[in-house]
Amino acid sequence: VGISALTPAGTYHLVVTATDSATTPLTGTLAFDIVVGLKMVNTSPAAVTNGNAGAITTVTATGNTGTITYTLDATTAGLGWVTINSSTGAITGTPTTPCSCSVTVTATDDAGYSGATSFAWTVTSAITIDGPADQTSVSGAAIDPLTVIATDTSQGATLTWSATGLPDGLSIDPATGTITGTPTTAGSSTVTVTAEDQFGATDD
Repeated sequence: VGISALTPAGTYHLVVTATDSATTPLTGTLAFDIVVGLKMVNTSPAAVTNGNAGAITTVTATGNTGTITYTLDATTAGLGWVTINSSTGAITGTPTTPCSCSVTVTATDDAGYSGATSFAWTVTSAITIDGPADQTSVSGAAIDPLTVIATDTSQGATLTWSATGLPDGLSIDPATGTITGTPTTAGSSTVTVTAEDQFGATDD
């Protein structure tokens, strides 16, 4: 019997006997125990975005005796939002911080036998810019400050702003997203404003 075929989980006492082919055969025997843990089955989650709540993945175990209890190691930075259903192995939560994390789930049955599985987890952030309407200004006259608004799914994210195509004389504050200045030349311009957070997420 192959070791991989031993099921359910438990402690198996094996005896191996070897006999040579001499006229007077010699025999040796070796006895030992093998502890077989639970077989873990999991589907690694796809990358998830901050702010998206719900069931993310489920880890299951087989080969158990009695009830299985699931626990999750969420000590990795960025995974404080994760919870696991101790009965079903369903992992749920609402991501709050981007990370590239390693998660370990352990299953233990009533007899004390266990199994564990680890998988990578990527959490990303997403930015949405609320673009202003088309603007009309007069050359030589200072514009009213125009602040571009954006939301970031990462709590406490810091945005850095930039813009291309601004009319001559106008500029954007990289910290606030506010456009100010005095246009110097009449004409039509197509402006693109970009916001980027410290995790590398962007929108324009």
